[in-house]
Amino acid sequence: MKKEINDNGFVVFRDDNAFQYIDIYNVTWAEKGTIPLQMVIKNAETRDALTKTQQWLGEKYLRPIFGNYHCDYCDIVKGIDNIVYDWHNDYEEGRVNLGILLYFSDTDEDTGTGLAFRDHTTKKEHASFYPKLGDVCIINHTEKFEHKVSKPKFPFPRIVGSFHYFVDYS
Repeated sequence: MKKEINDNGFVVFRDDNAFQYIDIYNVTWAEKGTIPLQMVIKNAETRDALTKTQQWLGEKYLRPIFGNYHCDYCDIVKGIDNIVYDWHNDYEEGRVNLGILLYFSDTDEDTGTGLAFRDHTTKKEHASFYPKLGDVCIINHTEKFEHKVSKPKFPFPRIVGSFHYFVDYS
């Protein structure tokens, strides 16, 4: 797994246990603003579920590969923000260099919102996929890679849990 994260910029797999603490059908969403994106409201129950999930992900996947880790922030969103349609990287020096995404909805060629990855230096796209319900995607957020989301073909409730970590890649 470490080789895929370091060489390809991501790894995607299915793990139903990663979703065990979040009851997506009983969360409360903030109102939509001017963009078609809603954030989960972090009441005590949701904060607890996010904390348990980020700790579970860290212990299950990050500690065995990278040793110590720190989760800077986590959230759940419904919809999509326009800024993700352009190539970007979520790197924040000293704060975020790895992300874990949990997918609570299916995507495909008919819906859009697939993920694509490229090398930052060469600008050559080397991989893409359409996330499915139950997918876990670990993304290398070092400056070596960039990613983008394809535009949706129609409005639909794309729901993603997003966990932002800092790890030691050495």
